[in-house]
Amino acid sequence: MSRIIELKDIKRIYPISSDVVVRALDGISYEIEEGDFIAIMGPSGSGKSTLMNILGCLDRPTSGKYFFQGKDISNYTRRQLATLRNKKFGFVFQSFNLLTRTTALENVELPMLYADVPSKKARQVAYEKLAMVGLKGRETHKTNQISGGEMQRVAIARSLVNNPIVLMADEPTGNLDSKTSIEIMSLFTSLNKQGITIILVTHEPDIADYANRRIHIKDGLIESEEITRDLSKRGER
Repeated sequence: MSRIIELKDIKRIYPISSDVVVRALDGISYEIEEGDFIAIMGPSGSGKSTLMNILGCLDRPTSGKYFFQGKDISNYTRRQLATLRNKKFGFVFQSFNLLTRTTALENVELPMLYADVPSKKARQVAYEKLAMVGLKGRETHKTNQISGGEMQRVAIARSLVNNPIVLMADEPTGNLDSKTSIEIMSLFTSLNKQGITIILVTHEPDIADYANRRIHIKDGLIESEEITRDLSKRGER
């Protein structure tokens, strides 16, 4: 596997006043390989959400270096980060972030229409991605007619329309019951087996068990890392 992300001494500092700052990240160095499945864990206020935002190009570090596919993107402008984010990353959130009273198909089509993809092509891709996540035949159901697990599948399908190489998932099972959580994590495992690098934030150890590496964040630093060699829960690569 080749390295896809490398962080070198990443710091993110938020000034509160002239003499008070919050060190959300206080010197993170870490490497992520292509095809990795990483779980980020830590208590509230540990810095895991800030790390997620920087990894996903939603924010920039105060200092340090972020290399993506070997290129230093630490000082990219907001527009450059947005371009990279749209081409290389997909995002899945706890709250689904779907449009109400619209169909699964329309929700998946939306980011492509914003990107000026022709409507016929957008519809074709939307059907393909919904089938990929197990929603074939449910395309015209509206968001108020499907379950929470199905809504998350729609959100995952939407995250895949630009064929991302990295999928960022922020507490993707937080609003789901145990059975549905297993189904969603099995889907993530399947996507990972197809070569998509997955970076997951979770506070649930059983969800983190699906990853092959778990890092624990505390006070803006990586406190520990666990490397899982038993692939029985996520299938062989």
